[in-house]
Amino acid sequence: MIKRLELRLLLFLCILHIANIYSQQLPQFTFYQTVPLVYNPSVISLSDQTTINMGSRWQMLGFGQEPLSSYTSFKMRINKPSSYNPSLRVSKSIRSEMEFEPKFLGHYVGGYFLADNYGAFRKLNFSAMYSSGVSFYSGLKLTGGVRFGLSNHSFFKDKATVLNPSDFNSAYSGGDNTYDNYVLNQSNQLSFDLSAGFSLAYNGLVFGLSAAQITKDYLTLSTSSVNFDRNIHWHVFGAYLFPIGQNSEMQVSSILKQVAPFQFSIEGSLSFYVANNWFFGANYRHSNSSGVYAGYCFDSGFSVSYALDIPINNIYLYSQGGHEFLLVYTIGNNIRPSNYISTF
Repeated sequence: MIKRLELRLLLFLCILHIANIYSQQLPQFTFYQTVPLVYNPSVISLSDQTTINMGSRWQMLGFGQEPLSSYTSFKMRINKPSSYNPSLRVSKSIRSEMEFEPKFLGHYVGGYFLADNYGAFRKLNFSAMYSSGVSFYSGLKLTGGVRFGLSNHSFFKDKATVLNPSDFNSAYSGGDNTYDNYVLNQSNQLSFDLSAGFSLAYNGLVFGLSAAQITKDYLTLSTSSVNFDRNIHWHVFGAYLFPIGQNSEMQVSSILKQVAPFQFSIEGSLSFYVANNWFFGANYRHSNSSGVYAGYCFDSGFSVSYALDIPINNIYLYSQGGHEFLLVYTIGNNIRPSNYISTF
């Protein structure tokens, strides 16, 4: 048992030693281990739950016009796989013919709406998700999923502070050809947005790989000459949950991000679930921030969670940290705030 535990934790220990510099183009969320569908659409078919999620994150408070990201999502299964009645007369063993064969998990769908504000820029995204997969007799689940939708990018020049090239103490009144040309050609830009990924789950261990903004700037529906320079974002997600008592469990989670041509960024979290209701833990983003979070799940399936991030680099001199809130309503197997894997 100890050797198996050491092997499963090796993934996280190796990843956490990778040096990195954090670069952000898409919003980041502390509760990625609670609602992993924000990064990987394939996870929605890992459990039979129907969930509705609402989350908001205020990042780097203290600068003014700080990044504010809010999202609403849901997921559900729209059909069940065919089942067999073991009481029927059959000529062959049920175990040999059915139990050992891969089983289709069914069709899972979901929706995702994101509003991301950062300074003078705003991104609105509405996407639909689809996922399915197979389960094996050993308990292994393998799933794949896609998320496809539209993104609208906007620039608000009244929120932009531009220096006057002739007098830095005066308000900007023109003269910077690059900025003037940018504003002149600025308009809302609508583009198609595609994400895809796969996941596997086995005995409390979950691993996922996904890519976001696969279509980049290639599929746009705008005459604007502005290039928002959308790049593909890669996410490698891993989590392992194991019991530490009669009514308590601990979950180790980590996510690795990469945006070409920048280096990797990494964050990890350690979560505890107590008495099927309480949820708390700590989060660390390499060279960026550390923080704590907590939540409570009511017997009705409604849960509320809060996270606080404190900068650990030079930004702490100017920022008051970040705050994140998450509301979740779960139908089916609703025993704790984070329960997206049915094998737990």
